[in-house]
Amino acid sequence: MKIKTVKFAAILLAFLLLTGSLAACRTKKMQEEMEEKTLSDDLFSYELSIDGHVYSLPCPVSEFEEHGWVIDDDREIKPGDPFKVFLLERADNEEISLGVDLYNPTAEIMEPSGSFVVGVYLQPDKGYDVILPGGFAFDSSISYDDIMKQYGEPDSTFDEESYIARYYIQTYYHEIGFFGVPDESGRIENISAYVLNRTFEKDLSILDRSKIQKVDIADELDSCEVWIEGNLCTVPMKFNEFTDYGWKVKEDSSISYVKNDTEIWIGTNDPDNTTPPQDDSLITEFYISLRSGAELVILPGNFIFDKRTTVEEIIDQYGQPYELQDFGNSYHLHYKLNQSGSSFVTFFIAREDNAAISPEERTVIIRKTPGE
Repeated sequence: MKIKTVKFAAILLAFLLLTGSLAACRTKKMQEEMEEKTLSDDLFSYELSIDGHVYSLPCPVSEFEEHGWVIDDDREIKPGDPFKVFLLERADNEEISLGVDLYNPTAEIMEPSGSFVVGVYLQPDKGYDVILPGGFAFDSSISYDDIMKQYGEPDSTFDEESYIARYYIQTYYHEIGFFGVPDESGRIENISAYVLNRTFEKDLSILDRSKIQKVDIADELDSCEVWIEGNLCTVPMKFNEFTDYGWKVKEDSSISYVKNDTEIWIGTNDPDNTTPPQDDSLITEFYISLRSGAELVILPGNFIFDKRTTVEEIIDQYGQPYELQDFGNSYHLHYKLNQSGSSFVTFFIAREDNAAISPEERTVIIRKTPGE
């Protein structure tokens, strides 16, 4: 029995040495192959090599398709929609898959195959070979020490018992990060990575303000008028006038109304909070978020409020607000319309450099007490 045990141990050791040598040779071969390609040394080039082909993000989905990846998903992507996670699979092996973020920078709705890959989720040893800038082989053997030796100290870190991350850049549209989950001993294995770059020389999904026609609307903010989905609405206004414009209550909601895929929230003076409000109930508040379908609204003075509206533009149009707050991810501009502050217009503008919410997040709240 002892002889068999020793023999088995010797065979196992030989196998481990052999597989280790093969893995080392494979990694060396990958690095040598990459030296013949044009993969940048700069981590912020947003380049990576997958199975020997260099991709520079953003790039067309068709470029991945040309190199053996397929996408089996028919979800349409609207122009400028926040990027969505899709799955690419190897044409010759469906068990090998790669998570990607897709984005549509055109002015037309398109299928996933016509869109652009802006982000890639990378996991080691999943059936595809990855090389990162500088010829850095990305596999299950890498550690955070290896990453920092290659790319230097990260810009920010996140250390928790269940999750550890190192970020070399992290904004909503740009991110290079490495992520690991420690085991009971604190050891981190199989570090994952995420590379994101949503920068286009020309993004046709961005609204051309010069093509927006002026509308018949008051000049002063305290008029509480707003042009939305082809109609002029005023706070306060009768509920039946609002619904006559085609707004319908959203299913399972008493405050959310939809028209042409645009959703807004309302508040009324109805003390009984009946659902739906009575025809002669007064709408006293509009809560309009551009993430809920509306491409833009027009506010007093023919001010175009869209996904590019800035704090400076609002102040240039309406003057200094009663209160301007910086909440880290967004700015809040609060304009009081009466002494008590019960009537107001408030703007929420996302910060460009934040990582938590889309920089295109824009919201306006218009509230006015009846009789004022």
